[in-house]
Amino acid sequence: MYSPDLNPIEDYFGELKNYTRSRAHSDWEIIKYNFKRFLQECVRIVSSRKRSARGHFENAFIAIKEP
Repeated sequence: MYSPDLNPIEDYFGELKNYTRSRAHSDWEIIKYNFKRFLQECVRIVSSRKRSARGHFENAFIAIKEP
């Protein structure tokens, strides 16, 4: 059975969608001329948030072991 509540990638996609929406107005010129570059930058920023990935895995009850 599939449950989006237990899939960390669903949280990540939600965060990515929210971030792109928040930037859409101020980055309209970039979006208009180079959407791929805009999207790559959004993915880079959201992915770089340390709390982001950790929170998603914790919400899915996946233990994260520190090195």
